[in-house]
Amino acid sequence: VIPVPRHWDPGKLIVNEQTFLIKLPKS
Repeated sequence: VIPVPRHWDPGKLIVNEQTFLIKLPKS
């Protein structure tokens, strides 16, 4: 599990978009 900062950049999450979407709650 990768600790994600509060100001995470969606542009950088494109590579692990699916992985982050699963681990990150949709606020």
